[in-house]
Amino acid sequence: MAKFRGVILECKECKKEFRVSPSRIFTAHYCSTECADIHRNDDRKMDKLKRVCPYCGKSFKIYQCHSDRRKYCSYECKDKAAAYSVPIDNHFYTRTFWRKLRKFVLERDGYTCQKCQAKDKILHVHHKKRRFVGGSDTEDNLISLCNSCHKTIEFINI
Repeated sequence: MAKFRGVILECKECKKEFRVSPSRIFTAHYCSTECADIHRNDDRKMDKLKRVCPYCGKSFKIYQCHSDRRKYCSYECKDKAAAYSVPIDNHFYTRTFWRKLRKFVLERDGYTCQKCQAKDKILHVHHKKRRFVGGSDTEDNLISLCNSCHKTIEFINI
């Protein structure tokens, strides 16, 4: 497993070094939300609500204005919870749940297109029975296909 190699920045509050992805160089200023709150002296003066994470049971605080958005204490808990119940939002294919399942299917199929047996092409993971018609996200409903075979199958199944 490769180590995260991001860019090292210095926190504006505590002066500790922290790593961020290259895309966040201009937006990341603090190593944590605590340092951000201290630095701005909690200028927002919003009441904080106490919540309990439904996945790990840890209590955490959120601003009242985020009460409709924050349910979990971290992205890690959010992704772990998504692995146990299939998410139905539009961001399904960006979830850790899907990435792990996709990797499993590609390894199972030997990184080979199951229609044309190509090994040197970029592969997609295709649902044999589509999700919107009740297809499941289990490995027996998934197959590895190259881009051209995937387009052909999608066109035939319309």
